[in-house]
Amino acid sequence: MKPLLCPNPKCKSDLSGFVPDIVAGAHICKCPACELEQNIHIFPAYFRTQKKGAIPEKIIIDSDACCFNHPDKVASHICDTCGIYICDLCNLELVEGHFCPKCFKTAKDKNTTFMAKAVLYDEIFMMLSILFMLTCYLGVIASPFLIGACIYFWNKMKTPYRRRKWRFTLAITICGLEIILITGLIVALVIWRK
Repeated sequence: MKPLLCPNPKCKSDLSGFVPDIVAGAHICKCPACELEQNIHIFPAYFRTQKKGAIPEKIIIDSDACCFNHPDKVASHICDTCGIYICDLCNLELVEGHFCPKCFKTAKDKNTTFMAKAVLYDEIFMMLSILFMLTCYLGVIASPFLIGACIYFWNKMKTPYRRRKWRFTLAITICGLEIILITGLIVALVIWRK
């Protein structure tokens, strides 16, 4: 756990001893050294231990592939952009694949993110389902195609972070309800006219 320091630049004394009182609800804390009153909010991440990354293995056998940046370490992955061998220390794993630090930094420096390349089908289909709901008759024709598209693209989105599928589920639900309601309305009108 990192020390909790007083925000006064002249003081910087450790307030970690007050953490239990702060968590219990006493958010206003007085520094024992400089007597500065401050409002402290501690997030749960403060109490979590930091997860350590994988330690790269040293090369034992001469035939093992070595990391481009660390010649004494065994390569565990290949960069998906430039193709160099990288060890566990150099590996930057995203949903799109494995990247070396240089390729990741190059993409960052060009102000292009991996997110800019991602097509968020879940958001597109959710908005289309709401649009179809507002246009009633167009929705009956287009909703089955939208349900099929949601099922097809369910696992095909490539984003640097995992996205939950609730937008796909909402789009399928809205389209299904729309088909049932409009079909029921048409059947009711046909029966009523007879």
